[in-house]
Amino acid sequence: MVMTLHRLTAGAGYRYLLRHIATGDCERHGPSPMAAYYAASGNPPGRWLGRGLAALGGGPAPSTPQDAAVRPGTVVTEVAMARLYSRGLDPSTGAPLGRRYTPATSPADRVAAQVRALPGDLTAEARQRAVDAITKVELAKETSPCIAGFDLTFTVMKSVSTLWAVADGTTQAAVYAAHRRAVGVSLQFLEDRALFTRTGAAGCRQEPIGGAVAAAFDHWDSRAGDPNLHTHLVVANKVQGLDGAWRSLDSRALHHAVVTISELYEALLVDELARSLPVRWNWRSRGPRRTPAFELDGVTDELMAAFSQRSTQIDAAMTTEVADFAATHGRAPNRIEILRLRQQVARATRPAKKVRALGRLVERWRRRASEVTGETPEQLTSRVIGASSARPVRRSDLAPPVVDVLATHVLNGVRERRATWTRWNVMAEALRVTKPLISASVEDRLRIVDDVCDAALRRCVSLEAAPAFPSSGRYARQDGSSVFERPGEHTYTDMVILDAEHALLAAAADTSAPTSRMMRVDDALELASDQLAAVASISSSGRLVDVLVGPAGSGKTTALAALRHVWERQHGHGSVIGLAPSASAAANLAGALGIACENTAKWRHETTGLGGEQRRAVIQRLIDGRSAIGGDIRRLRLVDTALMSLTREARRWQISDGQLVIVDEASLAGTLMLRELVDQVARARGKVLLVGDHQQLSAVDAGGAFGLIVDTTGGAQLRTLWRFAEEWEARATIRLRAGDARVLDEYEDAGRLRAGPAESMLEEAYAAWSADVASGATTILLAPDAATVAALNTRAHNDRVQEGLVARDGVTTKSGTMICVGDRVVTRLNDRGLRAAHGHVRNGDLWDVKAVGADGHLVVVAARTALARRGVVGTAGSDEARSVTLPAEYATDNVDLAYATTTHRAQGITVDLAHVLVHPGMTRENLYVAMTRGRRSNRLYISVDPVNPECDELPDPHAAGDAHEILECILATSGAERSATATIALREAESTSVRRLEPIIRTIYADAARARWTERLHACGLNATSVRDIAASPESGGIFIALDRITALTSRPTGVVRGLVNGIHGPDASMRLLARARAWIERVVEEQDATPAPRFRVGLDADGIEILERVEGLMAEHDATRRTADGVNDESWRGLCAEAAESGTPDEGWSTTLELHINAASPAKAVRRPAVARSNAMGR
Repeated sequence: MVMTLHRLTAGAGYRYLLRHIATGDCERHGPSPMAAYYAASGNPPGRWLGRGLAALGGGPAPSTPQDAAVRPGTVVTEVAMARLYSRGLDPSTGAPLGRRYTPATSPADRVAAQVRALPGDLTAEARQRAVDAITKVELAKETSPCIAGFDLTFTVMKSVSTLWAVADGTTQAAVYAAHRRAVGVSLQFLEDRALFTRTGAAGCRQEPIGGAVAAAFDHWDSRAGDPNLHTHLVVANKVQGLDGAWRSLDSRALHHAVVTISELYEALLVDELARSLPVRWNWRSRGPRRTPAFELDGVTDELMAAFSQRSTQIDAAMTTEVADFAATHGRAPNRIEILRLRQQVARATRPAKKVRALGRLVERWRRRASEVTGETPEQLTSRVIGASSARPVRRSDLAPPVVDVLATHVLNGVRERRATWTRWNVMAEALRVTKPLISASVEDRLRIVDDVCDAALRRCVSLEAAPAFPSSGRYARQDGSSVFERPGEHTYTDMVILDAEHALLAAAADTSAPTSRMMRVDDALELASDQLAAVASISSSGRLVDVLVGPAGSGKTTALAALRHVWERQHGHGSVIGLAPSASAAANLAGALGIACENTAKWRHETTGLGGEQRRAVIQRLIDGRSAIGGDIRRLRLVDTALMSLTREARRWQISDGQLVIVDEASLAGTLMLRELVDQVARARGKVLLVGDHQQLSAVDAGGAFGLIVDTTGGAQLRTLWRFAEEWEARATIRLRAGDARVLDEYEDAGRLRAGPAESMLEEAYAAWSADVASGATTILLAPDAATVAALNTRAHNDRVQEGLVARDGVTTKSGTMICVGDRVVTRLNDRGLRAAHGHVRNGDLWDVKAVGADGHLVVVAARTALARRGVVGTAGSDEARSVTLPAEYATDNVDLAYATTTHRAQGITVDLAHVLVHPGMTRENLYVAMTRGRRSNRLYISVDPVNPECDELPDPHAAGDAHEILECILATSGAERSATATIALREAESTSVRRLEPIIRTIYADAARARWTERLHACGLNATSVRDIAASPESGGIFIALDRITALTSRPTGVVRGLVNGIHGPDASMRLLARARAWIERVVEEQDATPAPRFRVGLDADGIEILERVEGLMAEHDATRRTADGVNDESWRGLCAEAAESGTPDEGWSTTLELHINAASPAKAVRRPAVARSNAMGR
């Protein structure tokens, strides 16, 4: 993306803003003012932006020269920044904007303060013990940092930065102006469509705002000094609602819009540059696994690569420092020690960004460009300028049929990626599709995108439930929707997806498929009871689509091998076909079944895709041309030979009557692919078996179908786990699969959890993995993201170079990875033209590098390991029987180091030992897959403070999380894609759920209290200004609740309230009134929070009463349903007790059933053990 989003906190986040963002990413030391930086660098000072600025300055009149008015375009000063982003105050006057921020102090600062206070006469040993104790206590404390703002970083495309770096002054100015205009319009769009605030109980009501308050900082270069024109737009987490109150931003709505804003900025930049300069744009490939980039024609990849020095990998110097620390101290460093090491490494090795004037930077960039290309800057610029022939398009130029065609492309694009989508998803795709259409104006661009988006959505089906209650008056938006809905997050699908899902469900209910009833007695001897039952059920069910579901390690492949033999006894050899979503999974399935298997993409290509179409066309041409040959026997034989060959190949891709098609890892298969395959099988009168686990990873395209079929039909289930050496771990994985956070205690008790700073965890995981490799065990090193995998791979490569196992020189790939003789690598692209001993080079195959050619080609041999087709390192050794030469282009584009891999690529792997790096943001499915790879052991290394690779310092050192909380959050976050059909049912349930309705009821009663007390407070003696200020204050909700409690506790509420408001006025009136009201209640009742606030309808208008009655009616229906369910549970409980009494002491099965019954009937919160009990293992 060309726009990224990061949070900034009121504490360390603000300091990071001041020291880095506001000074061009150059770290500022000491008290030197920002003005000195701007004067030295020539960078423009920060400027204020946003419509929300108009609401500032409403406090006391400016009293000092620093209290300057803040208006769009005015310069951002340190004083104004500190007020807004550090304390939550009006940047121009210092008046509070709603609640003030209370910045949290970082653990390092707290430790430093206490260490300074230690007695000076302590011995070195005693002092160290005291420091260790203080550090342990401070690291265990929980903090809740205030979010002060959101840093939206807009970066021009690399080709644009490159042109800007080498061009003349006039062209540079045009590029810079285009970038600033694109940023400005993007902010306006954000204000119009994506910025809201939330009010009401649990933030259930989404409300519009007046606009954003933002500061923009333009930067020229990267930390490495490469041209990198970008702007940090820091949007304050302070917005004013239409009622005049200042509140926080609805960050959920902002995050939904991030991708769309990024695409919009890029499209606007394309338009602005094309209108101001004669340039041409085009899509440019970035490799087979990456989305194409939209770049300027004429800027070569070679020149862009020369200006892309900045690496996002974790520095080798940092990993070396951590390793040295561990060797010296016998333990990994804690968070505070890591911070110190980061600072040392930053000063010693990282290219600290220096303040340089733009003129000097440009001179250096032009000189470097000439060195790389051999051309002058003028020649390089002329390649780009003057290439345009495009005429800007107006909205009126696009006729409805053209808009419909564009909408079709948009729908195809979103449908490829997901089964359901929102308007934001459709708009982002519409911006991608229409990007090559240079728009005549901003208005034309936005209206074209809206037209295409509307046309696409008209063909979609809304998955939202019908409104559960009426909305009118203040509870309805202008379009009639309820303020308690979030229209930007409404989900859609289309009939293509719905028809596919319904067809698959119908096929799962169809019992006319062939069967096999050839089970033998010896089958029972080779299979467990659940495997035997699954094989018998599948082979005899007659269902067109059957499913086999099994958790990780449940022996699915063993059951499939038995099923193959049972099926072939009835239908003959070759009656079983094996497919899988990836080539490596297909190879694994082939090994299990003992038959040739293919990936689903290849099957589609050869049947209904381009390969099949071309083959059928050639066959038809040969048949048509054969009659014209006449008596030429030689030509007839050639044609017949060709026909026989093509027909034989066609039969290879045809399904015959009675065949069983097994699709392994079916949760990774897309819905449309499965529907297409099932249709083929149905026409051939065959049968489909979908195998997998819907609790593991999902398809990367439109998915959810496998889970839908499992939830609807149940399918054959495998429950016995065979993989794990220890029984407790087998049981624990089932609870992990279900998201039961209580199971974490079992992993902790077994010593399987480690937690600490990111670098320490990387070092511990790597060291443990290295020891496993040295011992000859099959082991796997997993990380959740590609950047961490790259860091681990680089570390392993460098260590092996130092040990003399890997050569020092080799090939550098496009990603910057060095590959040398001795390295273990993985290929990332299927290439049937590159023949290997096992067929051809596949995506996921493992190889050992034996030679590197002068032109960059690699000579490799297949790795001799059980993991050779899964992209991870296992035991040492390789198959020397046959080498394969990977051409230079393939090697640089499609070969990576293979010492570590991502959790997504690990599904299907089984090893002895697994080491898993974890950080916030993972999903339950990722964690479950990673923690079920090892037979003997699976260990977690939790990073409690993930590092931002673009920064020398961690922006939020006080915000590091507790490892237990991080894992609980991961287990509570499902990444499984939900089918459209399941989404419909979910939306129906959510629309009338207690979780949704209860906050709405509380909010409506709070509205009544606000209206009622706003009037009564004025009658009790407060002037209009004070009443308005109290109603707009952050304390207003608490005040009105307290006043309602007082009303319920006294027979003369008016007199009491008159006494409370007497003498209250000024800016702190709301806090004083709240304190007085609570003090009065405390004198009457012991625990005021235990006294429920009374609910009065007085103050509601007819619209409020109507919606309240409807919502309370729905809640009454829930209460009636719950009472009925409670009666059923009571009967079930009595039945269980009676069974136990009859049989004496309950057995283990009864206890399990009882535990499940208790959990289902009365779910209880998990009991957390004290932090002290976890401190050693969890890094507290």
